Amino acid sequence: MSTTVVTYPIVMALKEAERILGPDRKWESLNDTQARFLREFFGRCRNETVPEIESRASWNSADVADFLAQRGFPVHVDAFPSNHFGAASVRAAAENGPGVLILARTRADLSHVRLRVIYM
Repeated sequence: MSTTVVTYPIVMALKEAERILGPDRKWESLNDTQARFLREFFGRCRNETVPEIESRASWNSADVADFLAQRGFPVHVDAFPSNHFGAASVRAAAENGPGVLILARTRADLSHVRLRVIYM
């Protein structure tokens, strides 16, 4: 059995999150898989651009939900509590293509961000 990992939607969602949080965040993983991703993929790809992937990050859950719905992913996103944001990425012009929703929690000073990744 083989495993396929699609990393660029996650990378682009995190990059979009850095647009609202500020550059060079210290991302905090929740498990070994995320730690490996941050170390081996995100660190290497952080400065790349992928025009085929569209991303949105916002402190407002409705912004993220609208972005996803407009791209064929009608998903309910609960309101974010204080100091939470969401980021989403989808492959541009792809119906039911790979999508990722990232819900994150930050410290009040935005110094660390913890991730929860949901694939669609």
